[in-house]
Amino acid sequence: MDDLPLALAEISDLRAELDRERRMRRAAESLAKSLARELADERRTRADAEAETARCREAADRAVREADDDRRMLKLAEAWREERVKMKLAHAAILLEERMREVSGNGMQKTGEVDCVVAGRQGREREGREAENPHIRRGMNGFVEFSRAFKVPSPGLGRDRFRGGAGGLECEKAQLRVLMK
Repeated sequence: MDDLPLALAEISDLRAELDRERRMRRAAESLAKSLARELADERRTRADAEAETARCREAADRAVREADDDRRMLKLAEAWREERVKMKLAHAAILLEERMREVSGNGMQKTGEVDCVVAGRQGREREGREAENPHIRRGMNGFVEFSRAFKVPSPGLGRDRFRGGAGGLECEKAQLRVLMK
């Protein structure tokens, strides 16, 4: 019976060790659960950040596309404005030539018709521009010529004269049609 107190002491030591191991297991399980929660929160945060990044990237791409479209439209509008100014200047030059012929009255036989031909800028090139229309591109390099699109009666033949009215408008329309091809 001497073994009984020794066995009881060993049982109490084993029981204490068992309690300590239970506490350590519970602490480890609690730590694992909190780490799992933190990891899940971090994954959600990362997924949200990636989604926000994708939305921002898409919005930036859309903004770049819109800016490119606006830039192209502005270039095209500027090219159209330049062509319109050139056409108006050419029309004014034709009218001036007709009036100069009227004023000079030097008795020369006047031709029956004046062609609507626009000569482009000679030797002036604009750098760094791209035009969509090949006619405009050639015009920027100084080679715009329009074929005989519409004939305006000259002032000396007794027919109704078109001065800045429908004749000039038809000439500009014909030139625009040529540019649009």
